[in-house]
Amino acid sequence: MEAVKQIVPGIRIPQMLSVNDYFDHPFFPAMLYYEGKSKGENKYLLENQTQIDRLHAFLQKEGRPQLKDRLKVKEFINTPSGHYTSYRVIVSSTGEILAAGLLYSSNTKTSNDLVISDLPLSELEKPSMHSLLNYLEIPDSPYFLASKRVISNVAQGGQVIVLNPDNNSCSVTPNS
Repeated sequence: MEAVKQIVPGIRIPQMLSVNDYFDHPFFPAMLYYEGKSKGENKYLLENQTQIDRLHAFLQKEGRPQLKDRLKVKEFINTPSGHYTSYRVIVSSTGEILAAGLLYSSNTKTSNDLVISDLPLSELEKPSMHSLLNYLEIPDSPYFLASKRVISNVAQGGQVIVLNPDNNSCSVTPNS
């Protein structure tokens, strides 16, 4: 995290909490995510108590202990632009910053797009641990979070503003 602070002085870095710690001391807005997933998948904005109640019910009834262990929560920091944003910093094993970028979402904050799975609820009769999270994304599910789509990941259509464009850095933008 020190590398991030070198590129963007004064940046707030949210603390990560376990789901249990979050249930004990909830706050809004918060970002729920499945640790180990990439490409902007399994990220959920929590904005109200109903979402927490549904998440808690889901974990009590459907969740396996290892699933609960991999779900984490961070403070959601609302940025001043019209898009959802995040920083991406790539650092070598020696701590040298190779690239840094400001990622921004393809959708605007006013679009109110939701995280919705295209799977029907009936296909989740014997789900794997990973696919259990689809319960949170299917509107017919009793656990549907109705979470706003806030990801800025390039794989999900986001764009990048390179923050250190010099001859010794690489670009964090995808190949065109």
